[in-house]
Amino acid sequence: GQYGVGKSLTAYVAAQKAIEHGWTYLTVQSNWGYWALRMAELLQPCVVFVEDLDEVASGNRDNLNTLLNTLSGVESKSSPELIFLVSTNFIQRLDPAILRPERIDAIVTMEPPNSDTVGRLITMYGGDLLESTSGPEWDGLCQHLEGATPAIIGETVERCKIEAIATGGKIAIAQLVWHAHRMDRQRALATPVFNGDTNSVKMARALYNVVEGNLG
Repeated sequence: GQYGVGKSLTAYVAAQKAIEHGWTYLTVQSNWGYWALRMAELLQPCVVFVEDLDEVASGNRDNLNTLLNTLSGVESKSSPELIFLVSTNFIQRLDPAILRPERIDAIVTMEPPNSDTVGRLITMYGGDLLESTSGPEWDGLCQHLEGATPAIIGETVERCKIEAIATGGKIAIAQLVWHAHRMDRQRALATPVFNGDTNSVKMARALYNVVEGNLG
């Protein structure tokens, strides 16, 4: 999923559940994934969470092969009590080899909020300060913010709350609509776009393939 859709929050909830059930929980940077898995074997039952896996699972074949071999080794052991969680903003960057079922068993896409979820988020953020949460104007507001991250939605409401508290009034839907449109440019700039690997990454991969072929 893209930035801000709740991947880190999901990992936090997973950590709470793991601890509640007596499991060790490790969260590490992507370049420490191999060592975390090695340590996790000694700490079973254990959950390992690696954020931004694409940083090591694309481009550098050495790093990727080490991680793949480690995952395959864990899978081959009888009933390992290990859960390996990873996140990425750009699944397109991941080498297909790591997405095979015996390595990654499930791929969960986390989408930005739809209009119904937008409405629930606004209601949660605004609380008793909201003047109304129904009608055509409300529906239009929710549709306009559909696809925005919770951070954008929350900031829209917070700006209205400041005005409401200052005047001692309520948050009108028209205020929310106005601030939602004011957030449009920032929302567009904060939306990640995958444009493929950079030229440096492509050159590094090509050079590695040539060297590997010559050594072979």
